[in-house]
Amino acid sequence: MYTIENGLGPQWRWLAVTFACFAIICSFFTGNAIQSNTLTQQLYSQIGNIIGSDSALMTTNSITLLGSESNISIMHVIIGLACASIVGSVILGGIKRIGNVTSYLVPIMAAVYVMCALFIILTNFDKIGESFNTIFTMAFNPPSIKEPAIGVGVGAFIAFLNTMMMGVKRGLFSSESGQGSAAIAHSTAKTPYAVREGVVALLEPYIDTIIICTLTGLVIMVTDSWHFTQFYAERINPDIVKNLTPIVTHIDGQVIPWAKESYEAGSLLVTDSVGNIMQWTANDSLANANSTFTNAGTLEDKLEPYQGVLLTSYGFSEGLFFGSQMVTIAVVLFALSTAISWSFYGDRATEYLFGTGAIPIYRYCYVFMVFIGSMLTLKQVWIFGDAALAFMTFPNLIAIILLSNKLKDLSNQYFEKY
Repeated sequence: MYTIENGLGPQWRWLAVTFACFAIICSFFTGNAIQSNTLTQQLYSQIGNIIGSDSALMTTNSITLLGSESNISIMHVIIGLACASIVGSVILGGIKRIGNVTSYLVPIMAAVYVMCALFIILTNFDKIGESFNTIFTMAFNPPSIKEPAIGVGVGAFIAFLNTMMMGVKRGLFSSESGQGSAAIAHSTAKTPYAVREGVVALLEPYIDTIIICTLTGLVIMVTDSWHFTQFYAERINPDIVKNLTPIVTHIDGQVIPWAKESYEAGSLLVTDSVGNIMQWTANDSLANANSTFTNAGTLEDKLEPYQGVLLTSYGFSEGLFFGSQMVTIAVVLFALSTAISWSFYGDRATEYLFGTGAIPIYRYCYVFMVFIGSMLTLKQVWIFGDAALAFMTFPNLIAIILLSNKLKDLSNQYFEKY
């Protein structure tokens, strides 16, 4: 904010104000809700494996949050309150020890994460070439959903645009390049040369995006975990869902004969004529076929355990016996440290707009959002998070372009001297 106003002059204050407003909004979703939601998903999954998914603490109920239904359990509430308490103790209570501990543990955990990923990849060395081939093929020529209304060719082009857009969104989220958030943190460094700090900052996107994200993607690919994604089920091999739970097809309420074995085993799922997954609810015989189907969700609901961090956890568990536990520890440390650091970005933006007196109000709202983020669905947090990222990035990119000549002069002066 200050760089925009001081570098471009008072007439561009509106751009600095715009950036600060979107920085606050982005801190609530990108640096907050996404982190607490990811942490909650992973802990909920791990705790469910320990106490059983049928426990009263794990039973979910549907409630409406931010215009969409979320399945919330008592465990979600407990995890959300715990996350909010930890973040609040640091940014409200001034308990810096937690922040100091995470700052020491996160680099160690990152190193452990990288070593585990490398071990899994190297033990599946024969699949590395195939994985890269699949990645590039799917990126530049993704299989489209064959929609008769638009045609296969148009569908493939739309699929390519969607792939490219997803890559830009996740790349921006991972690296924060061009977003302007990292600049807020680096501006606190005590150095006589801004260019020197900028050079140091260039290392961050390389480590977290090029190294860690690439290794994570390869783990998911070489272990074939990506076969359980909605993308794979929709566009490559729809039969993959049958490997998760027995599925039969029904039309107009009539069950095909070979459904009997699955029904008697108590694990029968069926699909209707438009692909929605339906749950068999009869408790006596197949004779009640006309009235025993109730909607149990869509394909996306069926594959929900294989989205987001849970997909990463599944991939590591396929390669290491302690893989999911390692990912859980990493997620806790990464998510909490990110949430704590993002509160600082919001602090600075709030101070710029409203003065130091407004910072406590912002911090209370921030802690509350940690709790809310743990209750939202994965789709919700990413929709809001992606939108906030885009709105924050645009004014920063405008400022970068307008200040590019000054940046060039400063860089030339620095490198000529050093």
